[in-house]
Amino acid sequence: MSNKKLSSDDELTIGDVMSGQEKSTSKPETTTSLLDAIEASASELNKVSDAANNLVQELESILVDKYSIGLNVIVDINESISQADIRELSFAKHGKSWRIVVSYMDYEIENQYSKPWLECSREIKLHTIKYLPELLRAIRDDILVTLRKASDAISSVKESIGSKR
Repeated sequence: MSNKKLSSDDELTIGDVMSGQEKSTSKPETTTSLLDAIEASASELNKVSDAANNLVQELESILVDKYSIGLNVIVDINESISQADIRELSFAKHGKSWRIVVSYMDYEIENQYSKPWLECSREIKLHTIKYLPELLRAIRDDILVTLRKASDAISSVKESIGSKR
């Protein structure tokens, strides 16, 4: 490739860059048009990311502060993305607080992490947000099973105590 300088009217296409050519006679995608498209997409990505963050914050507040769930519930994911192998989405105690947590294996440092969803990378957040309805169903189901088992146990113990009186 020569070191020819481009004038301000010249634009490289992605095809030029990929093929190592200086300038293409056809201009299907110019650098400017690509940057314009990236700008529009990035703006939408930021909006979606902010909406997801707000949703999870509100959901954690409802599950912890309003409902006081306090049950560990896990949804298996097993999805690979560029930086990690995502294993689980859960509602679990993390430190001193109940949080929505993602468990994943980081490829770069080959270490497994469990991290609150709100503290994960954008890529992990946007790949796991689709599992929130499944997590909510699992929480509902776990509450019902736990409630039934606890009620049965209480009834059984009361009967045992009653027969000893």
